[in-house]
Amino acid sequence: MNKRYLFYALIPIMERGYNLQEIKILQLVFEKKINIFGISKELSIDYKNTHRYIDKLHKDGLITLEPLKPIQGKRVYITLSEKTLQEILDELEAITLRKDDKEEIINLIRESRRKLRYIQLLNK
Repeated sequence: MNKRYLFYALIPIMERGYNLQEIKILQLVFEKKINIFGISKELSIDYKNTHRYIDKLHKDGLITLEPLKPIQGKRVYITLSEKTLQEILDELEAITLRKDDKEEIINLIRESRRKLRYIQLLNK
């Protein structure tokens, strides 16, 4: 997966006042199922700050938590919200109109659609 185009798709979210660490978290959550500890470790952010970023992104509706109500001792996984996946998808589709590397972007679009359908099924 070409991370560059995914990052480009996240720029409109960044322009709304999110910092680079928060955007990196969104990018990582798009790429794989991961929990707060995994995010902290992979991005080399201390756990306290990672938790703070996750709380903000969750409060703003950009991510969801699985399970929704954390149970003590169980891992809480982070996923992108339906709203965020739709924003990424819309931006990737706009990028395809401007770029020559369409195949790579089309693969990201397929992945975005797949994740969006999954999230929509969970929300029903």
